[in-house]
Amino acid sequence: YLQSFSAFKNIHDTATADACLMRAVTMAEKTDDIPAGILNAVAWTLAENKLELARALALAEKAVALESDNPAFLDTLATIHYLKGNRDQAVTIQQKAVKLAPENSYYSDKLNEWKE
Repeated sequence: YLQSFSAFKNIHDTATADACLMRAVTMAEKTDDIPAGILNAVAWTLAENKLELARALALAEKAVALESDNPAFLDTLATIHYLKGNRDQAVTIQQKAVKLAPENSYYSDKLNEWKE
């Protein structure tokens, strides 16, 4: 559904794109044994598009609960907090991502931007 979302978004079929994304969100929310990577991908897609941030936060929190040492998942969670206006929490979480992946300038650049 996420690939379909991107495909329909690229051809400017917003209604179909949104329907695909919401289907992916619903499946992620209702599936008990869904892999953390899928939870994170759905949460990131919502965040990237600034949609359903409360649902994105819940999915990102589930992903981090499953894999708390994954810097990409922490970055997603931090980004959602930042988008929701929780800057201090975003910075704290992003610091963990930077600590886990100090070589990744994407995480540290984002952290520095949020600290300004």
